[in-house]
Amino acid sequence: YTYGYLNFDNISLTLGLSYDDIESEIQNHSVDETSPKLGLLWQINNDMRLRMATFQTLKRFLASNQTLEPTQIVGFSQYYDDTNTSKTENFGIAFDYKPVQRISSGIELFKRELDIPDLTGSSPPVFFFQQFHSEVFCSMK
Repeated sequence: YTYGYLNFDNISLTLGLSYDDIESEIQNHSVDETSPKLGLLWQINNDMRLRMATFQTLKRFLASNQTLEPTQIVGFSQYYDDTNTSKTENFGIAFDYKPVQRISSGIELFKRELDIPDLTGSSPPVFFFQQFHSEVFCSMK
C-alpha cells in the first residue's frame, strides 16, 4: 500500500492505493485486487469541518486482525470484520461541529457496497461473490 497526504490552506487531501494478491489453499481460489482511496477534509472554520471519502477495500487474511495500513480515511473506517476476501466500495460524507472545546456534534452518511465470497459445496469448490448493495449508515454524535 501507499498513501500520500497533501495539505493546503484549510483543505487536506488523502490519496492512497493498496494492492492485494491472495492465494487461499483452504478456499481453493486466488484474488488479485487494486484498491484506490481518496479522502478530503475541509476545515471550514475553527468550529466546522466537512469530510468526504470514497475508497475500495479487500478484506485480507490478518494475524490477530492487525494491519500496518491506515484503518481510516479522513475519519471513515475502511476495515470491518468482514469475511476474508470480501470486497467493498465505500462512500462517505460528514459534517463535524465543535462550538466549544468540550462539546462536539455532527452528522455522517456512509454507504458500503459489499461483495462477500461464498463457496458452494461442490468438489472442487466453486468460488463466487454474493452481492449486497445497500448498507447505508447515518449517525449523529
